[in-house]
Amino acid sequence: MILVRTLSKRAATCIASFLAMATLLPLSLPGFAAEDETRSAITSNGIAVEFAARAIGRDQDGDKIVTGQDVEVRFKVTDAVTGTAISNAGPGVWIDARKKVGVGVWKEGEVDSCREKIGYFLQRGLSYRADIDLNAWYILALNRKASITVIDPLFGYGGQRVVTLISLNSPGEDWVMGRDQRSLFVALPATDEIAVIDTSIWKVATNVKVGRNPVRVVLQNDGRYLWVSHESGVSVIDVEQRAVAQEITTGIGRHDVTLAEGDYEALVSNPADGTVSVIDVGTLKTVATVTVGGSPGAIAYSPLARAAYVADAKSGVISVIDPTARKVTATMKAKPGLYALRFTPDGRWGFSANPLANEVVVIDASINRIVSSFAVDGAPDQVSIGSKFAYVRATTSAELSLIALDSLGKEQAAVVKTIPGGQSAPLADAGLPATAPVIVPTPDQGTVLVANPTDKAIYFYNEGMNAPMGSFPNMRREMRAALAVDRRLRETDPGVYTGHFRAPADGAYDVAFHMSSPPVSHCFTVTVERDPALAARSAKPYRLEFLAEERDFTAGDTARVQLRLVNPATSQPISELTDIEVQIFRVPGTWRVLQPAKPLGDGIYEVAIELPNPGVYYLNVASRSLRARYNDLPSLVLRAREPRSPAVKG
Repeated sequence: MILVRTLSKRAATCIASFLAMATLLPLSLPGFAAEDETRSAITSNGIAVEFAARAIGRDQDGDKIVTGQDVEVRFKVTDAVTGTAISNAGPGVWIDARKKVGVGVWKEGEVDSCREKIGYFLQRGLSYRADIDLNAWYILALNRKASITVIDPLFGYGGQRVVTLISLNSPGEDWVMGRDQRSLFVALPATDEIAVIDTSIWKVATNVKVGRNPVRVVLQNDGRYLWVSHESGVSVIDVEQRAVAQEITTGIGRHDVTLAEGDYEALVSNPADGTVSVIDVGTLKTVATVTVGGSPGAIAYSPLARAAYVADAKSGVISVIDPTARKVTATMKAKPGLYALRFTPDGRWGFSANPLANEVVVIDASINRIVSSFAVDGAPDQVSIGSKFAYVRATTSAELSLIALDSLGKEQAAVVKTIPGGQSAPLADAGLPATAPVIVPTPDQGTVLVANPTDKAIYFYNEGMNAPMGSFPNMRREMRAALAVDRRLRETDPGVYTGHFRAPADGAYDVAFHMSSPPVSHCFTVTVERDPALAARSAKPYRLEFLAEERDFTAGDTARVQLRLVNPATSQPISELTDIEVQIFRVPGTWRVLQPAKPLGDGIYEVAIELPNPGVYYLNVASRSLRARYNDLPSLVLRAREPRSPAVKG
């Protein structure tokens, strides 16, 4: 892996403080408050911290917290003497179940448990990890095969780690993150459904059936509806209910969707009919069909012009539609072959990539004219907007073209430069170019990620630099798109830090809080109750328990791991299965093997694993007969250390 050496100011400050504290452990942490599980407020080193947790959602809003439910945690940090709010404190927060099953080295009941837990969390090691980390952002790779890789880019502050691999029912084509960053929606064309992924536990929560061959997903600005285009129109999904609210037929073809100002209208392009459907969001009914001619495809809305722009791939005409008047108000002519269309957040500048003509055109929405065109070799198919540049990806070129946003609209020619986008040309899918973005911003201001399918890697760029700052290998998997998910606390009011999580199981959870300056550390408590309805819906006919006590080995050792499968309803062992498969990979995923587990009777199975090199190894279990995938069952972590050098005889 290649180290990312430049981080945001906030990340660098937190990392420096975390590393400084980690070097002190397992000694006592300065400023550590006495543990008192009943308290919701502490004072330490002149700092007062008030903690509160509450259930949120349409059906629940209060102190009772149950499994699978959204929970908001809030920390109010003030000067204990003056009561002054302390901003930019950068606290670290982790949420961790009191009892761990299947992973880690923690044993419940040890002295100074919270103190030691925070020590492990600060070191960000793999031997013990929190169930929920509210200090990190993650990189997601939408893989060509039916999976999503989840990567922690700041693991150990010295490189990445693969958090998990999420299995899908079929390969994903497009995706969009929910407004709360806790739900991810993925279009699966081969199975005609939308996968809804819970990003708090990195698992598929449900799959929603939609129209045939869904290829595009667009979320309303208010987050209420998800619009899914398919072969005959759009499926409108109620995000909170995770169910289809309405099916709307608009025509045949590959549709694109955009939302007008205020989410009052949705506009859907219909390439086979040469029209654009205008749908009233309040009633979810088509209120107008605007004829534009040709084969309208990509469509985007400009808040500045208060109009939608739709590109005709066949003729090169870009039509401007007033959603309120429901008619074409202007047209512009470019070369045939227009594919992508994207506006800057303020709506002033629009960019349309043309892979056939090898160019990108720039639209000035304030005057409805094409004001520039730039030659881009290699069949450009996507334009992504950063804080300083518009990034152009070309499918058969290893270079990215960057258009400086602040140079547009000037008398001088716009500034365009090229930088390497990887070692090889990305080579998009045969046929139509990619749908989901391959260039996306990160939560750290002024940085972007660039996915290169051929390199099987995601590159990290600081805007304006001529080369990537680092890269993240994708476990030798070819990806279609990349995404950054922010799970960090936000300062919602002066001195008030807010985060969200969803508990994967019932029980008591430590909410570990840590500040470095002045040093304050404490474990608050949240109790999560069992949700009988959710348990009944999600109950599995199996439970996996790892029996291995020894988890530290020397490189070259063979680890014998035993596991037990039990039917939780009857407590009877599940014996004599012949399809228990164990996947073993060494972080960051460059070495991986599959081995069958041998049945020993009484529901116990064993696998012998040679650990060839020093490092951390993950064991995941699957069974076709149980319909259990790798991410459905607990994982086990083993560590192989360097062999000791033989003592020198004197």
